[in-house]
Amino acid sequence: MHDLLTRWENIGVSKKIISIFDRGYCSRENLRLLCKNKHHFIMAAKTDHSFIRDAIEDNLPAFWDMTNNVRGHNLTAVQTQVTIPGTKEDPKSCSVWVYIYYSLAVANNEQDKFLSDLVTFEEDWINGLASPDSKLLRFYETPDSEPGKKPLIRNNDAVNEKVRYMGFFSMISDRKLESKEILEIYRTRDCIEKCFGVIKTDVGFTTTRGHSDVSVNGRLLLAFIAATIVSWLIKAMSVEVKIGKKSYAPLLDEYSLMELLEDVGQIRFYSSSTGKVWLGEILGRHRLVFERLGLENCLLNPAMYK
Repeated sequence: MHDLLTRWENIGVSKKIISIFDRGYCSRENLRLLCKNKHHFIMAAKTDHSFIRDAIEDNLPAFWDMTNNVRGHNLTAVQTQVTIPGTKEDPKSCSVWVYIYYSLAVANNEQDKFLSDLVTFEEDWINGLASPDSKLLRFYETPDSEPGKKPLIRNNDAVNEKVRYMGFFSMISDRKLESKEILEIYRTRDCIEKCFGVIKTDVGFTTTRGHSDVSVNGRLLLAFIAATIVSWLIKAMSVEVKIGKKSYAPLLDEYSLMELLEDVGQIRFYSSSTGKVWLGEILGRHRLVFERLGLENCLLNPAMYK
């Protein structure tokens, strides 16, 4: 985190933006560092942090109050201000906003899976198939024998504590916003990650080697242009289209993206020294693919490639 903060100014990142961090960055030290440097941020947080659990317990009835419903997300949410104490080295404390969300549907699914896992583990234990090093053993009294000899005894206090916080997740920010706005800003992170995933996989941009900043910036620009085209192609391949009186299912039902690109990659483009431009032989199936993508003009007017 400290290394990141020192680099932001060097690359011209303004402190007025909101930086988004996943929960792997959530620590009291990092929160104090962000507040000290006056950076706006939204950070996911695990519910096992003591100050998060205290906030949940202090506001527990509010999560079943529909006045706290987050419209369009099937969630309830509560926001509260928390003080992160300082340290001996840096005694100054900082104040952050904690946004806690609860999903009844997620809680039910997590609880069903957890209890089902316990039942399966207990059956495996009595049959001598369970591992004596399993993490699930923390939900039982310490066994006095090896698997296959005696049944396990559940530690109900440990089980209750685990189940109690299912369905909850939280965010931390230096800013006081609506719970819905915080959630939607954080979820844009998924779009950003998918964009870079497209650049690394579909576009094949795995390194940024270059002899100059201009060269690297040029490659980055081309990579993002290619990623934009790929994203458009995936969207166009995902919809049903009608050509004349006939309807066609989405192209993704017939091709993956790479299969489509390899197939139409058989089409050859030619140009002469006089500036004449034309396309080589085009199969009927290729014409149909271009029509289903709404790109039939690319075949009718090859001069547009000049």
